[in-house]
Amino acid sequence: GSGVAVEADLRDPGQCRTLVERAAAAMGPPDAMVFAASASSLALTGDADADVWRTVLETNVMAPALVTRHLLPGLAPGAFLAYLSSEVVGDPYHGLVHYASSKAALEELIRGLRVEHPTQRFCCVRVGATIDTEFARDFSPQLTAGLYPHWVARAKMPQTFMVSEDVGGAIADLV
Repeated sequence: GSGVAVEADLRDPGQCRTLVERAAAAMGPPDAMVFAASASSLALTGDADADVWRTVLETNVMAPALVTRHLLPGLAPGAFLAYLSSEVVGDPYHGLVHYASSKAALEELIRGLRVEHPTQRFCCVRVGATIDTEFARDFSPQLTAGLYPHWVARAKMPQTFMVSEDVGGAIADLV
């Protein structure tokens, strides 16, 4: 296929609009979108300050809402819009309650979009533990080591992780 790369800071509402405008100018009316951008950090809820919450909520909820807002008027008929969520929704890990909360809000956003725009196709894709991503890029090794026993005790550590290329292939098949 083909595509175009458009760089944007999705925590900036103006750049959400510009992203959509630049992509549509380069490729025409969008007929598919996969919203894969996400923010994660590792912090116990009692230690998660406003910046931790703000980052995950702005990136994982507000950004997809605003990008979608700007996409809706120019979507091609039958467009397919997919959003990556997480297996942690409804069953959060220690240290990822803020992340799970943001993904739960994303899933509610998707349900709301389906209600308000019944002629469009909105898809929620829950992704599980995947290696070779930047998900844990900013995790503290010390906190991770301290939380690891909790994850194991709650059967949160799979024997085999997914690989991002396989996840991408499955999403491409959906689209």
